[in-house]
Amino acid sequence: MDGEKGEGPELEKQFEVTGHPTFILLNKDGAVVDRWRGYGKADKFIENLMAGVQDPTTIDQKRKRFASKPTVGDAEKLANFHGAREEYKDAVRYYGEAQKLAGGTRDFTYPLFDATADGVIEGAFTLTDAKKAADAAIAYQGRGVDEVLDVASTMTWLGRKQKDRKIMVPYLERAITVSKDSKDEDVLKTRQRLMVPYALYVEGDEAKAVTLRKEAMGEGWDRDAKKINGFAWWCFESGVNLEEAEKLADQAVDLAADDKTKAAALDTLAELCNLRNNCQDAVRYMELAVAADPKSEEYPKKLEQFRKNLANR
Repeated sequence: MDGEKGEGPELEKQFEVTGHPTFILLNKDGAVVDRWRGYGKADKFIENLMAGVQDPTTIDQKRKRFASKPTVGDAEKLANFHGAREEYKDAVRYYGEAQKLAGGTRDFTYPLFDATADGVIEGAFTLTDAKKAADAAIAYQGRGVDEVLDVASTMTWLGRKQKDRKIMVPYLERAITVSKDSKDEDVLKTRQRLMVPYALYVEGDEAKAVTLRKEAMGEGWDRDAKKINGFAWWCFESGVNLEEAEKLADQAVDLAADDKTKAAALDTLAELCNLRNNCQDAVRYMELAVAADPKSEEYPKKLEQFRKNLANR
């Protein structure tokens, strides 16, 4: 179902869908048997589907069963369910129970980290909680290179969001080291992407990071409004290459093929102007962004803040 068309919006409301893609397995009475979320390979989807079919009890039944007779399987299913609903404290609690019940036969430190990290943005956990969970996940002896890179990617993302660059460093160092001899294409792609923050935050080489970021976007990026704006936004968030970023964001506005893309580029321009204390232009560009995308809830809030900044100068 398309969440924005037809029956989609009503079904999203009914099943409290918070992100895409979300998969919900129902029984013949319409009760939820299982729920999971996120992109993945076909074999993982089939694994999730078959697990639900093999145990068609509802989530409520699994919860009652776990309360009277806890099992690893029920703990994992309940954790997955709550994680897919963005109920991260419950997800972490059930993954923790699964880890205890498994007694070393299975490892849940990676999904524990994943749920904790997602919970940081929602305010359920702190960055310190995420670091503790990341360290536990990395410490597991059987951890694959791809998951080490995923932990580094997530901690880098969290570090940028929480404006704590130092917290990324050990995970980036570990990821780049363990992946250096890999022949796996997916690993190499992730490694190439991580080389950008590695250059910026570990090596402290801004020029190298900018060059690598441009190379990662592929040929023709400088003629694609969305890619141009993505690069300009990265410069803004990273606090590097700001003069070129402003010119490129302006170029993205001219190249934008639709109002949403144009509004996003104007938003980047406004943020860059504000960062460089050009409050007047920040207000002007944000007003244009609001006009281009009047349905946005975020842009009016930014416009209000930029107007306050201008008034306080």
